[in-house]
Formats: sequence, C-alpha cells, structure tokens
Amino acid sequence: MTATYVPAGIEPPTSGTAEPRRMPPVIRLLVLATFMVVINETIMINAIPRLTTDMHVNEQAAQWPSTAFTLTMAAVTPATGRFLQRVTARRAFATAMAGCPPTWTA
Repeated sequence: MTATYVPAGIEPPTSGTAEPRRMPPVIRLLVLATFMVVINETIMINAIPRLTTDMHVNEQAAQWPSTAFTLTMAAVTPATGRFLQRVTARRAFATAMAGCPPTWTA
C-alpha cells in the first residue's frame, strides 16, 4: 500500500460517497441553443453565393444577413438564459407561444 500526499486543508477524496453535481436544465438548454446557433450560422454562410445570384448583389451586401443573424443570436442567447432562470417552464412556454403567431393559413 502506498501513501498519497494530500496538502493541508484539502480533504482526500472518499470512495464513492460524494454525489456528482448535476447540470442545471437552463445550462443544458443554453448549450443546445449554442450548438443550434453554430449550425444556423453555417447555413447562413453557405447561403451567401446563392443570395448574390438571386438578389443580384455583391458579396458584401449578401453578407449582412449573416452578420445581423450572428449579432442577434449573441444578444438573444444570454437573455434567454436569464429569462429561463426567472420564470417557470410553463410561463416560458406560454410567452413563446403568445409571441409567435401561427403560420398556417386556412
């Protein structure tokens, strides 16, 4: 059996008695949202050549929607995390549904 050096003031780890810390659901949601932003930004970057052709504009003008999207998501993602920490899931869902009108037509 070998001795392990543990500095003063630090408790040595116990074998399996500590419960692992759980990640809050808000953090999980923000990680998923960040992943989706990266995917969406990739789509926007790849759409620039098509925008130049279809809209008859140069590359600089076609890049503005991608830049606007990135800046919007940079502001909305942290605000969403703060909002989800302050309200219940039911309230967040109701707010999202009230803010998004239906897109179907009769």
